[in-house]
Amino acid sequence: MDARIHEFWVRFFSSLAQGRNPWADWLPGPAPEAGGADACAEFFRGMAEWGRRPGGVPPDMEPWQAAAEAFQKTLHDFLALFDVVPRVDYQRLEDECAALKEKVASQERTLAALKRRRGRKAAAFPEETVERLQEVIRRQNEEFQSLMKAAADLFPGDTPAS
Repeated sequence: MDARIHEFWVRFFSSLAQGRNPWADWLPGPAPEAGGADACAEFFRGMAEWGRRPGGVPPDMEPWQAAAEAFQKTLHDFLALFDVVPRVDYQRLEDECAALKEKVASQERTLAALKRRRGRKAAAFPEETVERLQEVIRRQNEEFQSLMKAAADLFPGDTPAS
């Protein structure tokens, strides 16, 4: 992390601890008023005007952009120490959660409709289905053996010679 950002936070919190306006020591112009993140963002946007060159030529904005990104990262890391989640991340997760809940509800409705269309209750366990199938095969085998025995009794003399 950039040492200048650490210096900013040290000065900021030191001024607050001493009961002074943290901006008054080293920022020209009016300090941001109480009003949350929007007031601070507006204040920092106004700082770009301080760096204007004579003649109205704007300064190179890359250092400001880099400083803003570093500040955002530092603030994010600082808030993470207190388990504070940025609103953007929270909103993204909340939207994702709502979409997943709707997907689950839709899938449950589809399953219920398919069960109704099938017209009977689904087997509770796959093992039960396999056992029923084995019982059907066993009964068919017994009936086939019975049929073969009856056919053999009808034609006793027609056994093939070996």
